[in-house]
Amino acid sequence: DSIINSIEPMLHLSKATGTELAEAAEIAGNNMVVFGMQATDMTSIADLLTATANGSAQTLHDLGEALKTAGPRAVTAGVGFQDLLAQLGLLANMGIRGEQAGTAISRSFQQMADPGVQKYLQDTFGIMTTDTSGNLRNMLDIFTEVGRAVEGLPTAERVQAIIKIFDIRG
Repeated sequence: DSIINSIEPMLHLSKATGTELAEAAEIAGNNMVVFGMQATDMTSIADLLTATANGSAQTLHDLGEALKTAGPRAVTAGVGFQDLLAQLGLLANMGIRGEQAGTAISRSFQQMADPGVQKYLQDTFGIMTTDTSGNLRNMLDIFTEVGRAVEGLPTAERVQAIIKIFDIRG
């Protein structure tokens, strides 16, 4: 029943993104498992993947590659599927797609959880990366705050701040 009920959403995902059916099903199925969703969620999964792939500068293939790297780390960080897709869509629109985007997001989770980075952001810009329970805050909110905090800095200081926050690869 699960497979039969998943066929129609996978056909729609494949057609809407111009992706081969097998690849579309693999991307959706893998992320269903990674994010602890059920086959009954496949229509929602397909809709979110379609909206992200078609609403940003990437293909479903690019998105699948990004999710391979970022998905497991996002789950560990408590970030949901929809929020991760939003982050990957924004990166794609900045020219960072596929595995490179997945690595950047995955690395960002790691950096925002690092006590040294947390202290630097708090002491320098007044930005908290965690809530009062010690959980990471919404990454898009953190990124927005960091962007606003560094935009007025001279370029050399801005580059150094970004390296301190996101690492040299950031």
